[in-house]
Amino acid sequence: MQVALAVLADLAIRSEDGKLSVIGLFDGIRVGNLPAKHSQLSLVLRMTAESSETGREHPIQIRCMDADGESLLTINGEVTPQPPPHPDLPATVDQIINIKGMRFEKYGGYSFSIFIDSDLKKTVQLQVVELDTT
Repeated sequence: MQVALAVLADLAIRSEDGKLSVIGLFDGIRVGNLPAKHSQLSLVLRMTAESSETGREHPIQIRCMDADGESLLTINGEVTPQPPPHPDLPATVDQIINIKGMRFEKYGGYSFSIFIDSDLKKTVQLQVVELDTT
């Protein structure tokens, strides 16, 4: 399995007909004071699978760490890609992970690393910077 899309956003939804809508993409936030609390962010993933990978569970793990390697968050789960509805379409799995009240203790870089089947597939970077009040 591969990660075709991995982004941070304000909001994401998947319609009943399979369309993924993502609103408010970002890779940085500006905060006035530390610790800072972000009310909600969505980590949006679109994963693709080969036909040999469909119909079975694949462990997935998301790890958020700061620039010093300190862990802020670990999420474990499974994804089970299904065969596509048509042979010309790819097998995809969309995952929207809503994180409420994430707390940032310091300015700097943060990373969301996505592991599937224990292999690092993608990393999404986030910068937390001081709000310029001048």
